[in-house]
Amino acid sequence: MSFQLFSRFPRFFHFFACLLIAIPIFSYVSAVPAPADGVRNPNNKLKITPSFTSESNGDVSGIQSGSPDLSGPPRTGKIKYHGGFVNTGTIDIYYIYYGSWSSADRSTLDFLMNNIGSTGYTKILASYNDGNNKSLSGNVRLAGTFLDNYSVGKSITDNTMVNVVSNAIKKAQWPADPGAVYFILGSSDVNHTSGFCSDFCGFHTFDTIHGADIKYAFVGDPTKCLDGCAPLYANSISPNNNPGIDGMASIIMHEMVESITDGDYDAWFDDFDYEMADKCVWNFGGSTFIKPARNGALYNLDVGQNQYLVQLLWHRTKQCRLTA
Repeated sequence: MSFQLFSRFPRFFHFFACLLIAIPIFSYVSAVPAPADGVRNPNNKLKITPSFTSESNGDVSGIQSGSPDLSGPPRTGKIKYHGGFVNTGTIDIYYIYYGSWSSADRSTLDFLMNNIGSTGYTKILASYNDGNNKSLSGNVRLAGTFLDNYSVGKSITDNTMVNVVSNAIKKAQWPADPGAVYFILGSSDVNHTSGFCSDFCGFHTFDTIHGADIKYAFVGDPTKCLDGCAPLYANSISPNNNPGIDGMASIIMHEMVESITDGDYDAWFDDFDYEMADKCVWNFGGSTFIKPARNGALYNLDVGQNQYLVQLLWHRTKQCRLTA
């Protein structure tokens, strides 16, 4: 199915995805049946899979250089506003730690979200605006965390994601906030049946939950597919000494900014349906930004005393940037 055909369908279930190493590697869009009883379009669930080229020996020099070899339509076109809701205030982020999580791994991801707002990274969001031409604040904060001990089993489906989010909101007594983003973070033994690790690394979507239009995302621990979802860590160490968790950090940032700027799939995207993080996917800045971490790994962003490797984001006027 062509990207032109993709643009004629409703923009449901936009995935941040990558294929695992395969020869050849390609990008495609496909439509498969959506949940029959869901809020989403019952006829089509669209999956977009931006991928990178990696040689069979694990060569990721293109990614390290800042020039990932991405197939599909060009990502350099103008990103446009289509009239949908965007929250211009401080964005509350909620983490649902699903499965088995150590306190150390939670701490790495908690610290990132608690402190990313103090960097220039999220200030890139301020280059976007709402329908009244008011700029986004670029401020985010971790408003709550919740531990879910496999409430729907070790395999999550599109349908049961709603149950996981609804359960967390109820049990943690969180607000059902249309301007917030709720993350389901799957531990390394958790699978998402729509194709985690084979078709995607994470995605964001929305549903009516507790009477509100809730934006939420799934990001899994890619320990079993580092070469596809954390390519720079597949054969090496990572800045926080856990390649799976460090791989999640960048994917969380990707899904967070897209949930903020295009949470209902009707706000900011370009003519090829690329959202702001899609346009810079697998671009970590090359030698301009990538440098050795304290432990010898690769990183590009200091967040407090921690170091992370995160993809660049699309600034409306300055293209792919690490900071505003």
